Amino acid sequence: QAVNNQIRVTSSELHRIGTYAIQIEHALTGETIFVPAVFTVVAGTPVGALYSLMTPWPDTVQAGVTSQFTLIAKDVFSNPVSKGGDLISADALYCTDQPNFNEAVTCLETPEAAYIAAGDVTDNDDGTYTVGYRPTMTGDYEVQVVRMGDGPIPHHPWRVRVKPGGVDP
Repeated sequence: QAVNNQIRVTSSELHRIGTYAIQIEHALTGETIFVPAVFTVVAGTPVGALYSLMTPWPDTVQAGVTSQFTLIAKDVFSNPVSKGGDLISADALYCTDQPNFNEAVTCLETPEAAYIAAGDVTDNDDGTYTVGYRPTMTGDYEVQVVRMGDGPIPHHPWRVRVKPGGVDP
């Protein structure tokens, strides 16, 4: 784009976080001018549909044992966001009539779902969110994680099978 018919900006869109040097190309001569300055691109507003798992999601857990997974917030260009502040909701639905764990089934909000209570979300204030849960009842569940006001995060919902735990002394 010409500025005063002499200078053209060769790149005005940067999508990746980082520090960049400024270069200006002279529109008439084509000469590149290096400006003794830099600028830094930081992550933008998080987008729920671009969140990703920082730690793996286990598909089988033990009743009575606390488990957790961590999410990382990303902006529209998939840059990791380095600050917290999002409202994240995590809920569990109990799956009924499950002949095979991988088959599609009906998962409902039932009293049984309260026994997995996946709603313990910790904002780590660095763009990551840890979801902790301690299921107390065996069965198959779907855990649904949503960035409030934005929608579900990718690969949502997750399926988890809760197996019997150890003996309570």
